[in-house]
Amino acid sequence: MPQADVYPRRMRATRDLLRRRHHLMRKRAEWSAHIQQTSSQSHLGDPLGRIATPQNRRGLLARFAHRCVQQNMAGDLALVDGDDPLLGDLERSIEQTAQGHDPVALALWRTVPGVGNILALVMRYEIEDSARFPRSQACVSSGRLVKSARESNGKRHGPSGKKIGNAHLTWAFSEAAVLCLKSNAPAQQYLAQLATRHGKGKALSILAHTRGRAIDCMRKHHVAFDQAKFVATEGWRERTSLASHGSPRGKRHTPLRIGPSDQARGTRARTSGACAERPSRHPMALIGRPFRSSILEPRAHTPG
Repeated sequence: MPQADVYPRRMRATRDLLRRRHHLMRKRAEWSAHIQQTSSQSHLGDPLGRIATPQNRRGLLARFAHRCVQQNMAGDLALVDGDDPLLGDLERSIEQTAQGHDPVALALWRTVPGVGNILALVMRYEIEDSARFPRSQACVSSGRLVKSARESNGKRHGPSGKKIGNAHLTWAFSEAAVLCLKSNAPAQQYLAQLATRHGKGKALSILAHTRGRAIDCMRKHHVAFDQAKFVATEGWRERTSLASHGSPRGKRHTPLRIGPSDQARGTRARTSGACAERPSRHPMALIGRPFRSSILEPRAHTPG
């Protein structure tokens, strides 16, 4: 978990305005959900559709027969209609102010599938400075995407501190993970592979975690998002993990052959196969920090 720091004074007002916009948007979603629930309770024949757009809200009151229900829905519609121009003005004002606060990071994050203007702004003002995160894991830890460990004297006693971190950053990473699946066949295929092993809920958490690490690395290295490399690297790591643990869903292990000379030396020779050689390439920088070369290369034996 990274240490707390003092947020820059010149960005505080814009961050608070962005958080207020998020609060108003949640209230608007509650009013829209109440309209949909009332429609379901009234047993209307046709669904209301996406009432977030003004065109689908026209003639909505006439579909309810009871007068009290119409008045109830009229109150929700008045609040939703009044919030539309207010939210539009807030978003335009925030976008204009954000152009003076690291516009390069905003442009890079918009290249991630599922990340639009609002999510990029939330990430920009909640992360603030990537230099305070020594590793990408610290960034996702700040966003509550990993569980903190309660440890003392080298002994772990389960997770702790579930509410430690930035809740706004948690929402941004989780929302980006869900939106990236829309009309995105490679991401859907990758999520299906994760769900086969971990389940759907855990798979979405893993996807949000890896996207958070990629977003932090993009800003540090000033590179755009490459989905082909992201999916290929994550798939390679998943297949390697499955094969190393002997999972039936991974590649089959090749039988080991032990010769007389190997028995004398106490070693075993491996034939070519899925687990015959160690990985020869590092994970991409978009996923996080690369593995150390000492892990991939054999250690040199010193005499004595």
